[in-house]
Amino acid sequence: MLHVYWSALGDARDVREGDQGHRMQRDKVTASLGLDRAPDPGFTEAEMQDITFAAKMAALKCLRVRKPK
Repeated sequence: MLHVYWSALGDARDVREGDQGHRMQRDKVTASLGLDRAPDPGFTEAEMQDITFAAKMAALKCLRVRKPK
């Protein structure tokens, strides 16, 4: 399973609940890798950096395709 969550500063929730900023988990999704068991060996730090970078690029792509309000 992979979990991706995001946090941010300065949104309406910060105003309502106090300035929690990056300490507050805003939303989370989970994806199954469809594996029968954990990979052996597990992911390396370099592989995890690649996975995180891919998630970051996908999130920015989603923001870019939004229509301006």
